[in-house]
This record gives sequence, C-alpha cells and structure tokens, in this order.
Amino acid sequence: MTDVCQALAYDQDAVLKAATGQFMTASLKQPRRGYRLFPTKAQITGVSTSDQGSAMLACTVLVRGRWVYQFGPDQLARLKGQLVGMTTAQAQAMLKLQPGVGQVTMQLSGGDSFPTDSSQITLLIVLPSALYMLPGSDCGTVVK
Repeated sequence: MTDVCQALAYDQDAVLKAATGQFMTASLKQPRRGYRLFPTKAQITGVSTSDQGSAMLACTVLVRGRWVYQFGPDQLARLKGQLVGMTTAQAQAMLKLQPGVGQVTMQLSGGDSFPTDSSQITLLIVLPSALYMLPGSDCGTVVK
C-alpha cells in the first residue's frame, strides 16, 4: 500500500491585501467627487484547488467598501458662515441639502437661532455607525 500526501498553503494576509488592492483600484476608476473610499472588510470566503497536478489554489475573497464624504476645512468654514443667525429649521433644511450629510442633530444654547459670530459655532462630523473603523481613524471630527 502506498499513501501519497500533498499539502498546499497560502499566505492569508497576502491574499487579503492583494484582493483589497484590486478592489480599491477598480473602485477608484469611477471616483465620486468629495467622497473617499474606505475598504471596510475583506474576508476569504472559499479556497479550492484549481488543478491537483499544478498545485494551484484558487481563493475567493469578498471585499466590501463604503464611500464616505470628506468635508474639507474651507467647506466647513463656509458651512459655519452660512449657519450664522439661522433658526434651527432653516439650518436643518440647508444642511440636509449638502452633499455627504445624512442626518443633522443640533444643540443650541439659548434660543432657537445660531450665533451671529461663526467662531461660536461648532460642527461635529460623525462617520456612519455602520462603517467599520480602520486602525488610526477617528469616529468624529470637531470643527470649531
């Protein structure tokens, strides 16, 4: 009786990195102005031998990403300037029309209008909760 054993191995990190790189390259061919693509998750969903004789593995990798709007400093300063003196209803209506804004929550101290000095207005930009956070990234940005 003869028993032949053959083992195949692969570097999981290298496979995930290569798949994420291909995903980013393909996705960025159709950029969305003002948005940044975050690869949120990559996972190997299947591994199979493509040809026993050639000792080749085929990996199926699922990579997901999400386009997240990026507010620049000039844009935030402009928004703060537009908010000056507005009522909460006016501000809600204006902010909901801005690209990248999905939800608006306001807290005003004293009255129903924004201050007349934009330096007294603070904006807190919060990433969607469904976004998987990347190492070193912030979940919110405070702009004063």
